[in-house]
Amino acid sequence: MLNSLLNIGFWTLVILAVHLVIEKIRFRKYIDTIEKEKTKNELDFLKAQFNPHFLFNSINSIYGHIDKTNPTARNMLLTFSEMLRYQLYECNVDSIGIDKEVHYIRNYVALQQIRKEEDLVVRLAISKEIKGFNIAPLLFIAFIENAFKYVSTSADENKVEVSLDKKRRT
Repeated sequence: MLNSLLNIGFWTLVILAVHLVIEKIRFRKYIDTIEKEKTKNELDFLKAQFNPHFLFNSINSIYGHIDKTNPTARNMLLTFSEMLRYQLYECNVDSIGIDKEVHYIRNYVALQQIRKEEDLVVRLAISKEIKGFNIAPLLFIAFIENAFKYVSTSADENKVEVSLDKKRRT
């Protein structure tokens, strides 16, 4: 009987040891996979940091090469650079000050006004009540982009009207 008990104990320990070795191997593979993913993510992050830096340097180089007698093109490029910087560096949050968003909208509308046909009438009305609160970044820009994208090309007056106002709840 003691012999059988020792035999069962021995095989239980052997099976447990084999199981622990297999689990350790699986765990090591799992850790290796996680470390490879972490390294890849860090590299992707560095690439993402490099690309905007390269882009802004390129924009600055182009700006320097635009003829100084063409202030419209120079101002458009500066506005575009400011808008890009806002999208890349300031919009990675859940909410942003409305004043920054309004500034971005003004820049966007100004660029579109220059880009579109001269017979396009653009009305941008932003209430003085639009201040002192936060919203989700780029919340309104899709609507404004579509207004410019789908502006009528009929013989009638071509116009885009953008109005922002804050209403108090009663």
